[in-house]
Amino acid sequence: MHPMLSLLMIAVASNVDNLGVGVVYGFARKRIPFAALVVVAVLGGAFSYLSAEFAVYLKHWFPVWVGDWIAGGILIFLGARTCWRSVEGQTRYQMLLEKKWWFLGIGLSLNNLGMGLSGGLLGFPTLLFGAVIGGVSGLALWLGSLAGGHWSSSGLNRYLHPLGGALLIILGILNFF
Repeated sequence: MHPMLSLLMIAVASNVDNLGVGVVYGFARKRIPFAALVVVAVLGGAFSYLSAEFAVYLKHWFPVWVGDWIAGGILIFLGARTCWRSVEGQTRYQMLLEKKWWFLGIGLSLNNLGMGLSGGLLGFPTLLFGAVIGGVSGLALWLGSLAGGHWSSSGLNRYLHPLGGALLIILGILNFF
């Protein structure tokens, strides 16, 4: 698989929360300010970049295969957690939406810490990794808000977390081979 395709798949799967929060805003017909999208993108990118840099440092202490296995394990863990959280998703989103945007940005970016560790261990360029993850974070929030009105009647939003989680699990399993 091409490395950029892997990076994009990781970015999309790791930002299902952002898409879900955007959908909740779309359901309520609320507009997400541009500054909030920037905050989410910058924080998501910064968290991803910093944790990827830390993972690159850690790689010097482990053989390559150990880093691949750790990265795979992190992806599988985050994927399973994403699937589990789909059950409690709507309540969590409502709590996040009541807070200030920078709290929301930090909350949504915490997932990117694990993604950054995986990205650094897998050998992605850390700056590119952070930029792609951050960009997709803001984009997912914006697209979710646009799609929220359309999905409110179809019920498709309940499949987002399990789909993103399954994608992370598959990517994690692939790291073991």
